[in-house]
Parts: sequence; C-alpha cells; structure tokens
Amino acid sequence: MLTEKILNYLEENEGKLLSEFQERNRKFLADSGFDQKSSFFQFMSMYSDEMLGTEGHISDVVDDLMDYSETSYNYQIHIHGKIPTNYISLTDNITELFLLYDKSTDKVVLVEDGNRSNLLNGIFDRQWDSFNDFLTEFFGL
Repeated sequence: MLTEKILNYLEENEGKLLSEFQERNRKFLADSGFDQKSSFFQFMSMYSDEMLGTEGHISDVVDDLMDYSETSYNYQIHIHGKIPTNYISLTDNITELFLLYDKSTDKVVLVEDGNRSNLLNGIFDRQWDSFNDFLTEFFGL
C-alpha cells in the first residue's frame, strides 16, 4: 500500500479520479492480474493521470493499458519491442527512455535512451526497490 507520506502528498497536490473511474480502474487492474494490495494498484486506481516529477512524467498508465492496441505505448513495447509483459511503462514514447514498473517484483527501473538491449540484460541506469520508493523520489518527498 502507499505510504502515509505519499498519500498526504497526493491529497494535498493531486486530484483523485472520480469514484466511477476509480472503480473502473480497480476492476481493470484486478482483472489484469495486478496485486490488489500493492502501492501500484492503489496509486493507479485513485490517481491514474499524467503527473510531473523528478524523472519527467508519469502518463495515464491505466488508460494506455485499457487501449492495448497499436496506439498504446505498452502494446508497442511489448509486441513490437519484445519487452517482457511484466514491465509496464510509466511514461510514453515521447521521452525516449524506459521508465518501467515490474509487476512481478514491484520494482521500478529506468533505462536511458530506450536501450532495449540493456533492459533485456538487466542493465539499468536507475532502479528503485519498490513503487513506493520510486514515488517518494519522484515527488521529492
């Protein structure tokens, strides 16, 4: 679950999604196999929208996953880029980097310049041990 520090920051600085969109996101994420007790699930259920932070921006991840087609960045990296599907992009293709949530480990990794080879070989420019750790730094808490 999200830490109290992150929740307080979000309450003060970001608007929650309307309740019907929170429910839609929870259902979609649960049906897609995301851990319902994870900070990622909680965050994306309540705040899935574009946000700015120290590592650039987080895009509307749930919307991108729901539109899993040629226009979806996650679709593009999984199908065309052959990036394993446990990696969920937190950003879009404008950034020319990989900022990815690993849904099997709860870690977040950053690979500069979209270096697919480094990603597949486990060579990361940055790595956070949990989604909470990533958000804490992302929001400068």
